[in-house]
Amino acid sequence: MKKRTLLLGALSTMMSVAFADLPTPVVHYPLQTDLKPTSGTKVGIGHNIDYEQDDYWGTKVLTFYGGTAEAEGQTNEDASWVDLDPTFYKYDAVTVNIWFNCTTVDGWTRIFTFATDDAYTTKSEVFLSPSDGRTGWTPAFFCNPGTSEFPDQAGDKDAGALEPAVAGQWYMATCMQDADSIYFYLNGVRQSALYVGVKPSAMTFESFWLGKSGWQDAFFNGKMKDLKIFSQTLTPSQVMELYNSSKPVGVKNIASSNITLKNTAKGFVLNMSNPSNTIAEVYNIQGVKIMTKKVVSQSTAFDNLKPGVYVVAVSVDQQKSVFKVVVR
Repeated sequence: MKKRTLLLGALSTMMSVAFADLPTPVVHYPLQTDLKPTSGTKVGIGHNIDYEQDDYWGTKVLTFYGGTAEAEGQTNEDASWVDLDPTFYKYDAVTVNIWFNCTTVDGWTRIFTFATDDAYTTKSEVFLSPSDGRTGWTPAFFCNPGTSEFPDQAGDKDAGALEPAVAGQWYMATCMQDADSIYFYLNGVRQSALYVGVKPSAMTFESFWLGKSGWQDAFFNGKMKDLKIFSQTLTPSQVMELYNSSKPVGVKNIASSNITLKNTAKGFVLNMSNPSNTIAEVYNIQGVKIMTKKVVSQSTAFDNLKPGVYVVAVSVDQQKSVFKVVVR
């Protein structure tokens, strides 16, 4: 069967792809230039963070610089983390979706944590870590209902990834909890699930952190983007749609009239009326560059692409236009 290539066009002029069966998140933090949600007034508070330009996304993204572990009862004021509103974990079912990219991984580093203000208690805690604590860098979603509130279900319970992740790559983590279980997806693919015996609304959280655990753990060192929280769990097809509909955002764009993309059975052809000083780069959805070509003719073929989502960055004299390509 021939692969079909869907070319979605320049992102400078492309409209967002809408999926009818994807629910609207209760909150969405783009995490590109500030800690404001797309709607509402619950703005986050950042500590020693920045927004740095990311070549893959073509925008600035929330950037953390790590930090040494806290001593019990103390806060490392030089570390990087973010405080957000914890009340978004109040529903009977919750989905937390976020893109992350780790520069380094140190022990129980956290991507996000819902916890009490005093983490050194036996109350409930829910968190996403780049490490499951057993097999190096294998991301995992954890739930600890808390011994003081749910003694029969207490203790860290995790749903982890099937394979280790790689530093420097982008991943989309989808963490869900319903009436009795947690579910973990990575890049749209279900990794694992685990019974925990507690629904989200039964737990009480006073803090929601990005990059911080509240325990004596190192702080997150890397990047995050596009945090969404839903008041329900998502189906496997919805998670995959959420993954496929995520897209990089273009930067300083060259004239689109100079570029056209034509479908082929094996990939696509890049056509340019004036290819002088042009470089074309192809990235997979994790942000890993898989192909670079100097465009020297008016027609350049990009063949033998496996099914998946790709980003094509076309640079002319340091000006860039970004396209999204879906190979099926």
